[in-house]
Amino acid sequence: MKKYEIDMCNGSIFPKILAFSLPLMLTGILQLMFNAADIAVIGKFAGDDSLAAIGSTTTVVNFFVNIFMGLSIGVNVVVSTAYGAKQYDKMHRTVQTAVLVSVFLGVTVGISGLLYAKPVLLLLKTPSDIIEKAALYLKIYFLGLPALMIFNYIASILRAFGDTKRPLYFLLLGGIINVGLNLIFTIQLKLDVAGVAIATVISEVFSTILIVICLVKTKECYRYNIKEFKLYTQELFEMIKVGLPAAINSSLFSVSNMIIQSGVNSFGSVVVAGNSVSSSVEGFVYTSMDSVSQATLSFTGQNVGAKKYNRLNKILTNSLIAVTIIGLFMGFTCLSLSGLLFRIYTNSPAVMQAAKVRSWVIMPTYFMCGIMNVFIGSIRGHGYTVLPTLISAVGILVTRAVWVFTVFKKFHIIQMLYVSWPVSYLIVIAAFVISYIIIHKIISKKHIEAYICCEQT
Repeated sequence: MKKYEIDMCNGSIFPKILAFSLPLMLTGILQLMFNAADIAVIGKFAGDDSLAAIGSTTTVVNFFVNIFMGLSIGVNVVVSTAYGAKQYDKMHRTVQTAVLVSVFLGVTVGISGLLYAKPVLLLLKTPSDIIEKAALYLKIYFLGLPALMIFNYIASILRAFGDTKRPLYFLLLGGIINVGLNLIFTIQLKLDVAGVAIATVISEVFSTILIVICLVKTKECYRYNIKEFKLYTQELFEMIKVGLPAAINSSLFSVSNMIIQSGVNSFGSVVVAGNSVSSSVEGFVYTSMDSVSQATLSFTGQNVGAKKYNRLNKILTNSLIAVTIIGLFMGFTCLSLSGLLFRIYTNSPAVMQAAKVRSWVIMPTYFMCGIMNVFIGSIRGHGYTVLPTLISAVGILVTRAVWVFTVFKKFHIIQMLYVSWPVSYLIVIAAFVISYIIIHKIISKKHIEAYICCEQT
């Protein structure tokens, strides 16, 4: 194995899942820390209105980004499966196609954000006292979407080989620039939300330049040939086959969160700001757990490609253990330190109280989200790409929408709105357990048939 790669098809599983997940976890935590720095600087030096304005844009950003980021899941699955099967030509074609697609989608989503930022905020009933600042932040932020898209697609390629370290290094350097520019633009130049957005865009461009150089200069089999700049239709189709259901799945999550955000907005800007603060802290728990689901996807994909079906159940079991431990530990740690953490974002007692209301509902149950995502990663890695989308459509979008328009409508308190999250997680996990049992029986049959065929030859 090369310096940055992990052998996913041989040897013990749990230590390698941790070796894969920890750098990815640190990458996500660093990214969130830099985002938290954005919010903290705004909350401390620009006021609660500006803090609420940025917070109100989170679901909008996620909606636009997640629709197009789903294809990066397809990139990871196709590359990791080809690598496990030692199909190096196919892997090269996938890399070439993925980079070109990321450029196209980045420009597309950037333009879409510029055109529809304010209309979407109006649709979500964003309070009138913060909507202009929120729209300005979004428009500047979406200028950096092409760079963000390219970075994440290339990072997805590297993760397929177990390389989660170099994206961490590039993000760290970009984040340091982000924090420095935040202080200059917001405190010294008084640019308010525009300053934070500009700093974010500059740092994203810097990190993207570094990761592009990495992919172009590497001597490994996944090197990107910048002169080729060619789209391969067969590999594109395979990426879409896996990635489109993932994109729809992500968009369903985003739509459900937008429905909930509209409910949060009905309580006014103080609750919106508190919701934003708590959500920012919860992000540290989510990204820690999501690193395990990314490991599950890559490990499963490579072993399916190598036809080592006997390792698939072990990968899922080890991933579930890891994500449960991480989710519970991070959730209760953040909850116990919530008072201290919230003070980083705001000095307002009312905003901190609103944040605590959300955190006491979400934090103790958030590990269920990690379990759900591990099942999604495993099932996608098996090659079943539509199934997670169908389950999520019913379990996430429908459950939350029905909850908002029935239970929450009858008991119009903010806690009842937040309870929709753990309820939906429970429903989805139950459906995935049943689905995986069926899939595992199918895979076991393939394993037996492959063994018999090998013995006969």
